[in-house]
Amino acid sequence: ILHRDVKPQNILLDLDGRARLTDFGSARLAGQSTMTRTGGLVGTIKYAAPEVVAGARGDARTDVYALGLTLFFALTGDLPESASPHLPSAPAPAGYRASRRIGELPAWIDDAIACSTCELPGDRFATAQAMADALEHKRAVSVASSLAAAPARVTCLLCGAPDPLGLPVCPRCGGTDTTVADTLIFVRLPIIAAGRREVRDRLTELLSERCEAQEIALVAAGCRALVRVPGSGAGSVIEELKAREIPARATRARRAWASMPLRFWGLLAAIVVSGGLAGALVLPSLTVVSPMFALLLTLLAQRHLRTPVVEADERSPQLPPLVQSRVIQTVAALPPGPARGLLADVVRMARVLYDALPKTGDPEEVREELDRLLTWACDAARDIAVLDENLERLEDQSVSTKLPSGWMETLSRTERVHDRLVQRLLELISMLGRMRSNSAAILTSGEELEGLAIDIEEHFAAHAEAVREIKELLGAR
Repeated sequence: ILHRDVKPQNILLDLDGRARLTDFGSARLAGQSTMTRTGGLVGTIKYAAPEVVAGARGDARTDVYALGLTLFFALTGDLPESASPHLPSAPAPAGYRASRRIGELPAWIDDAIACSTCELPGDRFATAQAMADALEHKRAVSVASSLAAAPARVTCLLCGAPDPLGLPVCPRCGGTDTTVADTLIFVRLPIIAAGRREVRDRLTELLSERCEAQEIALVAAGCRALVRVPGSGAGSVIEELKAREIPARATRARRAWASMPLRFWGLLAAIVVSGGLAGALVLPSLTVVSPMFALLLTLLAQRHLRTPVVEADERSPQLPPLVQSRVIQTVAALPPGPARGLLADVVRMARVLYDALPKTGDPEEVREELDRLLTWACDAARDIAVLDENLERLEDQSVSTKLPSGWMETLSRTERVHDRLVQRLLELISMLGRMRSNSAAILTSGEELEGLAIDIEEHFAAHAEAVREIKELLGAR
């Protein structure tokens, strides 16, 4: 159940000290200080998570965020500072710590509040149960720490969405598996000085958080590749850059030497000619040494050119080939949004577990269940994206037109199916995190993984029926 309006006013304390959460669905009532958006109801703005304030549909991690703020309020008597009494507190990447307001505090509850109130949903407890376990055992292991050994979150250079495989350019924008990335993308500067300055400024805006200023200058001068992609996706990448008003060109990696600036060739010619003259007039050995030196410079320059400023970390754990292919196909079909972010976190956790499976023993059962769950996660991410789109269309039409009777029931049912799919992905993330934090239990987790897989698959029938109903309803309009 998604409460969507967790706050101190909705928590009642019994005479025996038991806490009770009340007003389920209170965000739907008129007259409350709440926010609404197409696709979902949101709670009181002071306790709303950053992604909800930004207009996204909330999930279990939204309630976790609000409960974390409630705990902060319970300990300090106030909420974290905000720019205005009517606005939510400024997002905190690492979450809020009550100890900074009141001084000494047990680390386990301070960590629990911080983990609950991180700016990014993926850094919070994935489920309310995970938060409850941390509080009960007084051992708040944050999602961030459980992912410490996982590959770092990587976002696509062009669309900014998280990429599950850590690719510099996601499959939707033209990237794919690094093993087939054979084409370099270079920036092509305009001839006019004013145009060159504009391109440099746009490159700085695009790369400032990824590269040093010196590297950006080399890319702008055409002395360094921007990114390496497969030849089949080079056209898409160039079009995406063109949309950002950054002209670019593609060159096969094996022909990187052809992209060297003219002034470099001039330098090589000067070295060879001056070496020949010096050899003829002073030291004959220079006649041989200068061409060899020029060749060495050429090889070093080509290697430099073939190393893009934005590249994938090839040392990070990889998925089995068939599963990786499925993930790539799914990301290519997913627009940036919550569904893609959820899939990215699932895959990042799974990559670590695949790598942690022992080479000896009998890990095959665990490996098969991981394959099965990742395949389902890809399907679920696609379905969540479709449901998000359909819900938004349905709610838009409910405002602008009169829909047939029963549309509210269909909307509610579709929202429930959507929320269940999201919740299952969050449970999967939480389970993979527990497995990662207890590597000794990896081999004994096959049965638990299988149970989750079976439970997940039982929801597909209800999901398919809900999607069919909403498509018919939208088709009727």
